[in-house]
Amino acid sequence: MMKNRSGNRQIISFIMILIILVNSITSGYPVSAAEVTVVAQGSCGQSAEWTLYSDGLMEITGTGEVSGDSLWSEQYMLDISKLVIGEGITNFGGYVFRDIIGLKYVELPDSLESLGYNGFSRCVNLESVLIPDNITVVPGCIFEGCEHMKNIVLPDDVVKISDYAFHTCSRLESINLKDTAVRVIDTFAFTCCRKLKRVELPDTVEYIGKACFWGCEAITDVILSKSEKFTTLPQEVFAHCNSITTINIPSNITTIEESAFSYCEGLKSVVFEGDFPEFEPYVFSYLTPPVLYYPEDNETWENVDMSVFGNDVPTLKSYKKGEQPWITPEATPEPTASPDPTLAPTAEPTASPDPTLEPTAEPTASPGPT
Repeated sequence: MMKNRSGNRQIISFIMILIILVNSITSGYPVSAAEVTVVAQGSCGQSAEWTLYSDGLMEITGTGEVSGDSLWSEQYMLDISKLVIGEGITNFGGYVFRDIIGLKYVELPDSLESLGYNGFSRCVNLESVLIPDNITVVPGCIFEGCEHMKNIVLPDDVVKISDYAFHTCSRLESINLKDTAVRVIDTFAFTCCRKLKRVELPDTVEYIGKACFWGCEAITDVILSKSEKFTTLPQEVFAHCNSITTINIPSNITTIEESAFSYCEGLKSVVFEGDFPEFEPYVFSYLTPPVLYYPEDNETWENVDMSVFGNDVPTLKSYKKGEQPWITPEATPEPTASPDPTLAPTAEPTASPDPTLEPTAEPTASPGPT
């Protein structure tokens, strides 16, 4: 009987709470959030206007281009946390949203046809952006220095990622390059994207620029384009990519430029699928030279002039088709003896700290790309 009474009290309490909520709403009194008000507004183009609300939302409405050094860039850069650009806006000029350091979220309209150079650069708290399908070119420096950017979704039909587009997006973990039709990835496009783990270039890629992935120290997997037009690994392209241990070089690569893999301290093997390429100086500088694997029936690898490697001379080894000698088989663990249930575990003595030992100094920063 007591259980029924307790249950009835809970039901009655719930009904009373609902009544209070309904009365609060119908009487016009707010239940929780403060009323959102307009903080400021103005024009940002011939047919475009902006409105900033007290909750941090900035809306841009109208048609055509958003342009000019708009008022928000100076007075309200700390107040804007979310940007929503409405349908009808077709493009925005260079530097328009630069340095809005409070900005975290952006919604772009399907009507957008182009993005502006340096458009969102140094928006250090911006976390993610979905780029509309109409965009085919990612302009230079557009997200440079967006330190909290974690992922980017590119449209399928993008054909070019311009220079410095994602430079120093130090928390960028993923980008869907393999799902696009990109042909050109320009100089320094992903330099110092320190959390990026995988690079998979679609076979549409014909060119990547100098130091494109310099300092992407978390990259472990690289898949290169097999396009016949993609023939060169440029200068410092993977320099300071310390987590790469093995990389496959497809047969379309004929030239590997200076310092392409310099400071790749984890690199152990480079697997070539085709002819001996032209090596420029210092390709494997500042690391223990890796083993270069080549097809055993490829005559271009016979009697190679090793002086092309300077002081950083790698080891050459051939492999048969279907074999992968660069993969170390996992060791089979030794079987462990079953514990004697009659024996109590003996506690391991803990080591006393040595008061004479000093903490290891932090490593100094690596030099920037030349």
